[in-house]
Amino acid sequence: SKEGWRKGLLEACLADPAKMAASGRRLSRALSGSKKIRITHPNGTDVEVALAGAAARIYNGSPHPRNRAYNEYDMMANFPDGRLRVALDSQTAEGRVVSTYRSYDQVWYPWATYSGGTFEFSGGKLVSFAFKGGGAEFAKHYAKGTPGKDRPGSLSIGLNPVIKNLPYLEDRERGCVQFAVGGNTYLGGRNPSDYTGFLTVAGVEISADGTPVV
Repeated sequence: SKEGWRKGLLEACLADPAKMAASGRRLSRALSGSKKIRITHPNGTDVEVALAGAAARIYNGSPHPRNRAYNEYDMMANFPDGRLRVALDSQTAEGRVVSTYRSYDQVWYPWATYSGGTFEFSGGKLVSFAFKGGGAEFAKHYAKGTPGKDRPGSLSIGLNPVIKNLPYLEDRERGCVQFAVGGNTYLGGRNPSDYTGFLTVAGVEISADGTPVV
């Protein structure tokens, strides 16, 4: 309900930003220097990717106006927040991502909503996608994307311990992963595509070079 969403939004704003930042720093250290990241879930998600080499960025609701590790738009902050975001190597991806939560089109407004999504990767490329809901709309927007739209873009890992299946904020839920294809230059990557599409999976396990980190 709308009232339930408002209540969840307010409660998410009360999550301790210092604790989220500390969790993000621990996770960043665990990922640092890793060659391969594997993400798995009992729903069939099993994908292996690599990091682009750029430093992970932590978003806990605080702006970063003077930190050169962030981009110019990070002088502003989303609130509530709670995410670690990192660019992926655009040449590395093998496996499948199956969503547990809805996802949205964040390029063309008004945002379309997608559900029951699956991405299939082979040889570093997105070779197929399917949705139980909104698939035609996703395909239409995907077709407009510039080269690089079929390559791994970024990984976002939620840090907010309060959020639970909150519409438009699913990626901030602690332990939730948002896997994106498309452009990642804003995160220090090398993929210049103007397209971004993503799936969101809650309750994943993540390992870095074989060592569990989530």
